[in-house]
Amino acid sequence: MARHVAILGFIYGIFGVLAALAGVTVMLFGWGAGLVVWLGGHHDAGAAGALAAAAGSGLGLLLLFGGLLNGLTAVGLWGRRRWGRILGIVASILNILPLSWMSLFGVYGLWVLFSEEGKREFAAAR
Repeated sequence: MARHVAILGFIYGIFGVLAALAGVTVMLFGWGAGLVVWLGGHHDAGAAGALAAAAGSGLGLLLLFGGLLNGLTAVGLWGRRRWGRILGIVASILNILPLSWMSLFGVYGLWVLFSEEGKREFAAAR
């Protein structure tokens, strides 16, 4: 089961990096779109620019938060920390909810973290 915990940590680490990069990119595109609309000088430029910047910032921050959650989960799983197991369970449940291909990793994570062998991996306090 140690191999499965390591694989799960690797998966959450990769998703954490990808989500954080996507979050920063979306935020930058949102700010850029807002700036372009604002500089374009249209009569509704202020409202449209603010809307584009707000949408980009909101979605970007959501993705960035998800990336940080996945990255922290990976660190906890690799270190076999008790909080890492709890965070892994929470992250796995959150991955199941959208019912996409990420749901497969959520189910895999719950299987690993709720199995008796998985519980033993995190039994020793570290």
